[in-house]
Amino acid sequence: LVRRIKHAVPALENQYIRGIPTPSRQYYRANLSSWQREEITNTLIPYWLRSGEKTYMGIPFEARSPFLDYRVVELASRLPTTYLIRHGWHKWILRKAMEDVLPADVVWRKRKMGFPYPYERFFATYRDIIDLILSSARNPYIDFTRPELFRTDWKGLSFILWYELFINQNRGLFETIETLAGTRSRSREPKYVPEFRRTALKAAG
Repeated sequence: LVRRIKHAVPALENQYIRGIPTPSRQYYRANLSSWQREEITNTLIPYWLRSGEKTYMGIPFEARSPFLDYRVVELASRLPTTYLIRHGWHKWILRKAMEDVLPADVVWRKRKMGFPYPYERFFATYRDIIDLILSSARNPYIDFTRPELFRTDWKGLSFILWYELFINQNRGLFETIETLAGTRSRSREPKYVPEFRRTALKAAG
């Protein structure tokens, strides 16, 4: 299981991240139960809730997480691991509970869908923007000698953009991205103004 996760997360294989120790405490717990508790209390769930809340409210959109109802969490935390992972199937007990409710191709689909993003189409349309980001960014934690790794890694690009905006204060890069993407009109301001633009406009008076 650990090998599969390391293969799925490029940063853990250190393909382009440098100077940051891999989170071994999270990914090498003594057993699966301890690992799951760690993710619920300290790592994944707190991060998803915090980042998700900011993302949704920025739209704005009110999101709900029904599976985080305290009664569901308490029940799930008391279940044996074999109820959660069985015969290679994750979320086994949830799949069994939904067998009579959802189509079989949904219940027993192995690939996690989430909110799929058409990354291939995005890259085909905005390749010049991605090349601009990779050529303009300055990040001591990223190895830019292998730019092909970012062609299919949205998380990597997101980290680079975050670092440019909040650490390097490189607002000029985002201005250029907006211009290339055609999202700004020179005749009038758009109805939605990104936060970094609002800050810059406010500072300019």
